[in-house]
Amino acid sequence: MKAPARTPDEAGGRVGVEIPESEVRRIARRAATVWPREACGVLIGHRDGASVAVHRAGLCRNIDPCPGARYELHPRDFLRWDRAAGRREWEVVGIWHSHPGGAPVPSATDRERAWRGWSYLIVAVEPACAPALRCWRMRGEGFVEEPISRR
Repeated sequence: MKAPARTPDEAGGRVGVEIPESEVRRIARRAATVWPREACGVLIGHRDGASVAVHRAGLCRNIDPCPGARYELHPRDFLRWDRAAGRREWEVVGIWHSHPGGAPVPSATDRERAWRGWSYLIVAVEPACAPALRCWRMRGEGFVEEPISRR
């Protein structure tokens, strides 16, 4: 019996995320608008082997009771974007959220809530500073950074 194929993530390969510059600007604008609360949304696109192509960054409402320190996507917003992705034969490939006044690295809460196989783009926002973006994916018990290329 042949062993099942492993995903690039399981095999230890690097996974890269490609995202349009227009969607990076969209994320940054939303993060700046809701500062000092965390902004959040979904990443919609395609997965192809070891790479992820983001076509759209969907905006979602943050319904976490402590929105200055955590995020929770509004379920209706998530479903709306998931359905919209399906209509275009895309899929939800990850989540984006902001860290107001913090670094673009996963927090302990981010680790607890992460789903394997998804990309997690984090944008650090600070008034009067350019936003900093980094992307992560769960591997084992922690995150590994995914390189981002903008198009």
